Amino acid sequence: TGIRASTNGYDAYLEWQLDHESIDDSELQTRLDSEFATLDETPRRHVLRAWDGNYDMTWELLNATFLRQATSKRQLYERMVEFWSDHFNIYLFKDGAEMFKPIDDREVIRPNALGRFSDIVKASTRSPAMLTYLDGAFSFAWAPNENYARELMELHTLGVDNFTQQDVKKVARCFTGFTIDYNLSHIHIHE
Repeated sequence: TGIRASTNGYDAYLEWQLDHESIDDSELQTRLDSEFATLDETPRRHVLRAWDGNYDMTWELLNATFLRQATSKRQLYERMVEFWSDHFNIYLFKDGAEMFKPIDDREVIRPNALGRFSDIVKASTRSPAMLTYLDGAFSFAWAPNENYARELMELHTLGVDNFTQQDVKKVARCFTGFTIDYNLSHIHIHE
């Protein structure tokens, strides 16, 4: 890709990278498909694996991430995936998050990495990984959990000192009742 940038110029290279879906990365995709079976598994399958003590999906996500970063022709896209994954940080090894972070990567971060900020925020609010990580699945009208509300405002959107404790309480109340239904063939967020 460095040669392409030198040959075509910075602006043309940037335009090419911004249109990431038009960049042929089939060689990488073939390798991902053959080496990482869990990347396309259902959330329910990840839950069943974790309940059996099998965390292949966690290690495959880490290895696939490294492979994508090192070999993808879609370098700007992969950089933005890394940026948004860091911004909407989920500690991979918190109990429960390890089974959902690969789903978050596939269904929240990657599809929205070069999209609108509002879309990625909305997708993140419904992420089983985020609900698990910040204990949002255990937030009820009679006992709102403020972890996600505070993180949403402080780290994801508004920044420090741009909201009040009363704002945290009100936002937390808005997110009460989001739960994860583990009994379906796919994981569903009840709102």
